[in-house]
Amino acid sequence: LYALYVPYKDQSDIPLFDTSLATENYDSLFKSNRFNGSDRIGDSKQISLGISTRFLESKTGYELFSASIGQAFYADERKVSLSKTAGPDTREKSSVMSLLKFHPTPEWNFQLSSVFDQMNSESEQTDISLRRLDKDSALNMEYHFREDSLEQTTLSFVYPISPQWHTFYKRQFSIKHNRIA
Repeated sequence: LYALYVPYKDQSDIPLFDTSLATENYDSLFKSNRFNGSDRIGDSKQISLGISTRFLESKTGYELFSASIGQAFYADERKVSLSKTAGPDTREKSSVMSLLKFHPTPEWNFQLSSVFDQMNSESEQTDISLRRLDKDSALNMEYHFREDSLEQTTLSFVYPISPQWHTFYKRQFSIKHNRIA
């Protein structure tokens, strides 16, 4: 349970340099500002509810698996925005946000993050990643989806070919545009 109250202050006369709206995900439910950067401080009266569970290895405390789900409930509209033409955010609650992590070994990591819009019964955002990392090499396979704007895959790796030389490869493919991104 996380309660947040940030009063409204008119910030329209302050220029925007590097501020953007933060990506919605499970962790963002428990942050004090909905913006990245320091040009805007978002007003909010909200309660965020979340529940998490973790499975730990009994001898070492190593986290094998975790699952989290949560949602924010707003008591008032949020007036601070990044645009003078944008109206206030009048949603009464956020989308449902979840996060699953599976670490079968210290080298392997699987993660699924999702933002689900209950009003429209559809996924707004999904991120899936499978990673392998050890002291000399790395392998990443990822899938990213943003409703109406992005659907892409990423494959990357780093692999040593000698003590002084490593190979690196990264390829992103836009499923939405059917081309290399």
